[in-house]
Amino acid sequence: MPGAFDSCVDGLKRVATIVSSMKEFAHPAQMEMSSVDLNHAIQSTLNITCNEYRYVADVETNFEELPPITCCVGEINRVVLNLIVNAAHAIEERVKGSQLGSSSALSITTSRCGSSQHPHAAPSAPSSKLASSRRRSQRARR
Repeated sequence: MPGAFDSCVDGLKRVATIVSSMKEFAHPAQMEMSSVDLNHAIQSTLNITCNEYRYVADVETNFEELPPITCCVGEINRVVLNLIVNAAHAIEERVKGSQLGSSSALSITTSRCGSSQHPHAAPSAPSSKLASSRRRSQRARR
């Protein structure tokens, strides 16, 4: 019986986390520029989208400590949501019908380079494909 109570408490904590994240995500004041904790915004979006990636990939986060940034957090949340959902769908398509199993990972990293922050999200892939993708991405930014 104590195990059942522990499961209930864990379930309630997950529901509370998702509800809290949804409140933050849907708050109408987020369309204005404000000081934002980028790591917290990404984590809240991960909480909301967990059903999209739960069965296709494990999420690995590596959040470097970042100073607050001024942005429209609602826009950032939507971009991160789209990245996560698209990555989960891409992983699901890649795994479907293959021998890869369900051991795929979605890696989300934030880092700081000089005075700017750099979030990065990538599904796991053979290193040569990932490196090639990063080179194309870097060339496109130039």
